[in-house]
Amino acid sequence: MVVNTIASAGPENRKLPKKEQDLFRSIVKFYETKQYKKGLKAADAILKKYPTHGETQAMKGLIYNCMEKKEEAYELVKQGLRNDVRSHVCWHVFGLLHRSDRNHKEATKCYLNALRIEKHHMQILKDLGNLQVQMRDLEGFVETKRTILIENKKLKVNWIGFAVANHLYGDLDQALKVIDAFLSTLDNRERGYEEGELVLYKTLILEQAGRIEEALTWLEAEMNYVVDGLSARMKRAELLLALGRFEDAHAAYRALLAENSEHYQYHSGLQCSVLRLDAATSADMLQLSGCALPSTELPSLSLQQRALLLAEYEEIIKIEPSSHVCDKIPLTFLEGDAFKTRVDTYMRKHLQRGLPSLGSDLAALYLTLDPETGKSVRAKDPYDINQNGRFLVVKELVERYRDSLTKTGALPPPPSFSSSSSTSTQNGTSSSSSSSSFFYSPSSSFDAKTTLLWTNFLYVQLLEASGALPQALALLLDHCLPACADDDNGTSLDMYLRQARLLKKSGIVADAATVMDKARLLDLSDRYVNNKCTKYLLRAGRVEDAQAVVALFAKHEGDAQAYLCEMQCMWYELEWAKAVFAQALMNGGKEGLGKALKKFAAVEKHFADFVEDQFDFHNYCIRKMTLRAYVDVLRLEDGLLAHEDYLEAARGTVECYLALLARPKEEEGGEVKDLYAGMTAAERKKEKAKARKAVKKQEEEAAAAAARVAGTAAAAEEEAKNKANKKTAEGVRIPVEDDPDGVKLAEKDPLEEAKRVLVSMTQHAGKVVETHTLAYDVATKRGKPLLALQALIRAHALRPSHPEVFCRTVDFMASLKDGGKDAGWARGMHPTVAAVIEAEKEGLLEGGADLGGFVEAYVKKATAWASLPHMLAAARGMARAQVRPGATEKAVGLVIDGVKEGKCRGMTVGGLKEALRIAETELRAGPAALAEMREVCMERFPSATCFAVSS
Repeated sequence: MVVNTIASAGPENRKLPKKEQDLFRSIVKFYETKQYKKGLKAADAILKKYPTHGETQAMKGLIYNCMEKKEEAYELVKQGLRNDVRSHVCWHVFGLLHRSDRNHKEATKCYLNALRIEKHHMQILKDLGNLQVQMRDLEGFVETKRTILIENKKLKVNWIGFAVANHLYGDLDQALKVIDAFLSTLDNRERGYEEGELVLYKTLILEQAGRIEEALTWLEAEMNYVVDGLSARMKRAELLLALGRFEDAHAAYRALLAENSEHYQYHSGLQCSVLRLDAATSADMLQLSGCALPSTELPSLSLQQRALLLAEYEEIIKIEPSSHVCDKIPLTFLEGDAFKTRVDTYMRKHLQRGLPSLGSDLAALYLTLDPETGKSVRAKDPYDINQNGRFLVVKELVERYRDSLTKTGALPPPPSFSSSSSTSTQNGTSSSSSSSSFFYSPSSSFDAKTTLLWTNFLYVQLLEASGALPQALALLLDHCLPACADDDNGTSLDMYLRQARLLKKSGIVADAATVMDKARLLDLSDRYVNNKCTKYLLRAGRVEDAQAVVALFAKHEGDAQAYLCEMQCMWYELEWAKAVFAQALMNGGKEGLGKALKKFAAVEKHFADFVEDQFDFHNYCIRKMTLRAYVDVLRLEDGLLAHEDYLEAARGTVECYLALLARPKEEEGGEVKDLYAGMTAAERKKEKAKARKAVKKQEEEAAAAAARVAGTAAAAEEEAKNKANKKTAEGVRIPVEDDPDGVKLAEKDPLEEAKRVLVSMTQHAGKVVETHTLAYDVATKRGKPLLALQALIRAHALRPSHPEVFCRTVDFMASLKDGGKDAGWARGMHPTVAAVIEAEKEGLLEGGADLGGFVEAYVKKATAWASLPHMLAAARGMARAQVRPGATEKAVGLVIDGVKEGKCRGMTVGGLKEALRIAETELRAGPAALAEMREVCMERFPSATCFAVSS
């Protein structure tokens, strides 16, 4: 909003007669109500009499900006500033222009200039405050809110805004003082949403300030004012837990579970109270997402703790016998016979009901320790699955079900153990068999045929998890699909979806896409299946078919791709970009890389829009008193650019530009000539800059010539634009795409663009290892050894044993050792840079100055971890370092032995394909070794087309 009054004092050209003053006020009104044509008419009426009136020129420019006439807008506003540089209106408008173009730094400067002229202008102060919190200039934000409060202490929003500013800045004591001072000004307090929100907000600040006892006392005393009772009860339970009042916390969480027994956060709090965890651990457990619980995240539970949890859930199940979550959670901490008994009951019940997702439900129970980090994680690799005790129990029970149903048409009796009164676990925990939840009571409507179908389907999922893909696929085709051939209730859809998944994992991507399309035809109204089919088609390289399938659910008039971009459908844009990128790499075409860049850039723009959308909430949330939600939104926005979708787009952008950099070639006389062969990175950059200037000069000369021939080039361009933007028969405007194939993006300097993306990744996703490995790659391409060293140090701080971190560490040290023969960035290094690297060398090599010892130690660790990715990294390190005679031959042997052994993690189609690529391209393995590896891969995945020898 712009000021709607004119300063009474100012230069002569600012003073207007009353008629023109009224016209100027109407311009502001027309701008605010988006009546732009009327606003322009009023501005022209003033400028006709007073052509140098700066504020009118500024307002006219602001209206032009809203009409997408950027150049005219900036020209008018700058002209207005030249005519009246002491006008706060002109500076305010100039700031609004910069703000609309997301040039926040310049907008801030303009607002500050306006405030120097009109120090107490409320609207400019509000706009400045919004900009400061948007840019996280929290110190300036506090000062601005303080000024606003001093100017008007009667408005509640000013008090609350100042309190929130101090909270965000971290001055919690000051925020509490402001809230208390505001509450002291209230004569009467009534129960209402705003009052209740202020109570909860103060509780939150007290908690963050570490004043837990005071927070609980305040909350309990003010509970009557809170309308959101559920949030108050949840916060009270958390505070009781933080204070160590476990009995009270237990009662509070049991009361919450009585309201909703499926809420996992309630179960986390309940388990913390039962296990009597300390405040720090309880706080971490309450932050868990999804289905994670203390019983899944704390694998070292004692026998007594397991017994306490079991007794607790036995009581809850008596009260909530139909709760699926309460029935499942004991499976997360039981072991041995107790687990077997309970999971048997659990599976029988759901097999009779025909639960297709039972396999996925049980997969959450298979936990293992990550060999590199030592943390408890869900077992996903077949190597870990086949050694998991719970998985083996489940598989044994399902095999018994299949055998009994096939032979007798009934499920077998429940497993019996030596003790009739109790069921003892392997670790000594006992559970009473008298509990009704442990007894199997078959359903009155038991259907042996249907139960056998879902038992076979569950066994298919178990075989898939264990890596037995051919057996899983055969069982699905021979028993599951025929059993539901005449089914009309969607059962066959689940079977086809599983078949497509198995084919994809088996490396038969084309057939997987075909089967998924067949599944899609079974239910044309299912958006999920439609999206799945689109993904499979893209991964099979059928881009045009995928575009046609996804368009079926796109409400568009003429261009489904534009609609999907408008709706910010990022999963599709990322999959499409990766498919086109893969095709471009295979075909060697630059056009495909440009198209992929276009989609990756679209995803980046979506996140930029998300960040910009905060402006809609800075004023709204303070006015509406949604204070806790507002703070949560700002915290979310702070970590938004670490989201996996943004990182995937950024990673794809960097990889595209590195691919473009790897082929700076140009066709001349029918031959492909490398224009920059033998040049250093600096020389290559200089030559490219010269080439760009020459091309730009040629384009300008050609444009001038075309303008002379055609008359006015601008008129011709406008006519073409209007023709392209004409309305269709339905009255819908088709947008014009400026660079549909990403040609302009592909023509940018690859290293500069990769650097731009990595600056953002490093700033917002510094805890992601891949950020720093990519930063290393770009730094070496740019010839920046210190930046490469910095990336390695940061990566080592996160995961020193990560395969890609190890490979780049060896590459860095080997490049220094061989004098830069293979790396131009290492040649002619400045002595100071060399000294810095020497000082950090010991830390990178984990305390040893010998590269050979570092590599050999990693080889031993990789072999002990039984991990194919780590073994591949060890082989690459051996070959790159060449620390011992015959290192390359030993590296090839390490890879072959790892593939032949087959008893390690990472033995998937993708993992084996990567092993073949490394052996062939990096290790230069001989034909016999490669043939041996392909033979092993084909034995494991006989139908995978990627292991066949290309003709």
